[in-house]
Amino acid sequence: MKNETILMDLWGVVLHQEKAGKVMVDAYRNQAHDQQIPQETIDEKIHEYNLVLKNDKSVADRKAEIVNNLHDLAEDYLETADDPNIKQDLEDSIYQDFKEVYAKAKEEGYNVAIFTTRNAEWIREYVDDLGTIYDAQDGKTAARLNEIIEIEFSEGKTIVSFTEDAAKALVAQECGDEVNLIYLNRGDNGMSREECEELGITYTEDLNEVYDELTGEQNEQYEGQPEGEQASE
Repeated sequence: MKNETILMDLWGVVLHQEKAGKVMVDAYRNQAHDQQIPQETIDEKIHEYNLVLKNDKSVADRKAEIVNNLHDLAEDYLETADDPNIKQDLEDSIYQDFKEVYAKAKEEGYNVAIFTTRNAEWIREYVDDLGTIYDAQDGKTAARLNEIIEIEFSEGKTIVSFTEDAAKALVAQECGDEVNLIYLNRGDNGMSREECEELGITYTEDLNEVYDELTGEQNEQYEGQPEGEQASE
């Protein structure tokens, strides 16, 4: 087993936000009905959550509150209900490129950890043998990322990359050379390839294309090479 960890964001990197969001809505609705929550309240929470999924600026300052209100019940349903339709829909929301890269990385001995706003232990049912699922309840800040780096280091592991699909991942730059930042543009809120290059961030639209960067293999290939040769690669 390698002592290196690939850290991946859950929403947008592992899960298709729109598809998984619909699963969360369905799970919330079922759990809310079971708890006899008024239909008016259910409709309001779902409406606000759908605005969040669309990155609507009108709810930007309430995003955490809105997501937490819906996910609290939705995750209760995911963890307790034996609902084959919900399970299949959630399985279908996992990106294919993540599945392929994850399988290859695990086969080669890499640890894969998850970084997400709230704890999501339920994802283990859909992705086998995950490492730690780290939450960031106060936001994906450089401070929280540094804490994760330190935790992994204390367990003998080095984080080789952090993959995110939103510009907030730029906080990883504040961690210096401790972790390689890979920006995955799923086409919804993306930075351009040129913007990433200017900032020294690896840009991709498919995880398979940056496997060497994810695993740190590219950096190992460059070790010991003259600077001019590195630049020519």
